Amino acid sequence: MRALSLLAVLVVASAATAGERPLVIPIDGLSAEAIESAASRRGLEVARPQPEADVAAESSLAEVRPLYRDMAFARAAARVQTAEQTLVDARMPTPRVAAALAELEIWLGACLLLDNKVADAQEHFALARTLAPTLRPDRIFPPEVPAAFARAAPGARVTPRIALSPPDARLWIDGRPAEATTTAGVHWILVERADRRPVGRVMRVTQAAPEIAVSLADAATPAEALRQAEARLAVGPLTPDEALAVSTALGRTLWIVGPSAADRYAAGDVANPARHIAIAGDPIAGVCAAEPMCIAPPVPRKPIYKRAVLWVPIGAAVVLAVGAGVLAGTLANASSDYVARVH
Repeated sequence: MRALSLLAVLVVASAATAGERPLVIPIDGLSAEAIESAASRRGLEVARPQPEADVAAESSLAEVRPLYRDMAFARAAARVQTAEQTLVDARMPTPRVAAALAELEIWLGACLLLDNKVADAQEHFALARTLAPTLRPDRIFPPEVPAAFARAAPGARVTPRIALSPPDARLWIDGRPAEATTTAGVHWILVERADRRPVGRVMRVTQAAPEIAVSLADAATPAEALRQAEARLAVGPLTPDEALAVSTALGRTLWIVGPSAADRYAAGDVANPARHIAIAGDPIAGVCAAEPMCIAPPVPRKPIYKRAVLWVPIGAAVVLAVGAGVLAGTLANASSDYVARVH
């Protein structure tokens, strides 16, 4: 019973320690598999972000198709607009999201065109062509839809006034990092920072007053912060403030580790919250030279056939066996003290 109680205490203590272990995110070609074993032996954890939920336009279009067949084009367009906002809300830009959004934009453009809103339809067709250049309208649409789609083109170049909050927030337009200029018309706008919940929307940028103003008000959950940090590191670095905020969200020290250098961010370490180190050789050994929470490397153990724990008992048994044999032989050959005389 006492042994079971001790085991329970050890399990609870181990679980608490695991939650506080420094977290390693490998970058620059360094794979999680390459460092997983060494990291776990030294008390580190390699990041394994949960993938974002898969996306597809068809689940949303299942509610739109009956309205289209009933020629309720205005209602169908309103349903598509709701679906597109649900699709891009708080979601990082990926090729799958772009493809799904492009399909919705074609449907929205078709419904608007058939509802005699030609100018609006052209803007949504133009966005669809930007997001997925090879995509074409469904055969369900009448000939005027593909004809209008083929004529769709981006609007005039404009330089929008951009106001983002907090600092270090990044703007993406149509699935790509924003440039100084864009075009007038409808765009997929995304603002993200790894420690905040992203804001995505489909909005119109006008030529008369081009402005993009977005504030990231909500903090990311730990799972979101980790997934967004890894997604960002695949295309560029985190800013120091951003990385420290991710450390705060995770409640643990964060190491961003490449083959030749690493950065440590520990929001709870007031004296030394951020640190950069150079690495020569094993990345995990380099990290542990600077990380106080690393445990000592395990001492290499000799193979069993080279260890005294095996050979000492065997040697003792051999000595005892040989001694017993010698003693038995000696006793068998010794003369008796008693002699029987026959008269």
